[in-house]
Amino acid sequence: MSFAATGAQSYTVGAGQSINITRPDRIEAAFVRLVNGPQAVDYPLDVLGSREDYNKIALKGLSTFPQIAFYDAAYPYGNLYIWPAPTNQYTIHISVKTQLSSFASLT
Repeated sequence: MSFAATGAQSYTVGAGQSINITRPDRIEAAFVRLVNGPQAVDYPLDVLGSREDYNKIALKGLSTFPQIAFYDAAYPYGNLYIWPAPTNQYTIHISVKTQLSSFASLT
């Protein structure tokens, strides 16, 4: 799943939200793509596993080169936090598990 960064500190995740997907229980991996220029360059994001780790970030309002992703799987909508907040020259890509609806065949 990918979407354009807007400079926001967080993005809501769920049906009809900023990230319009079925709300996942967690983020498997994430990266940002710098799209300003002739070549797109991908940079991995460290995915934090707990709110406590995210709370250790002292200056959450920083807006510069993104390094960290934290997903709060709140209900009914999750929240994805990217730190530092990326500007509109980035796209954010996340990997999530999805449920298979059906198989084409058993073989």
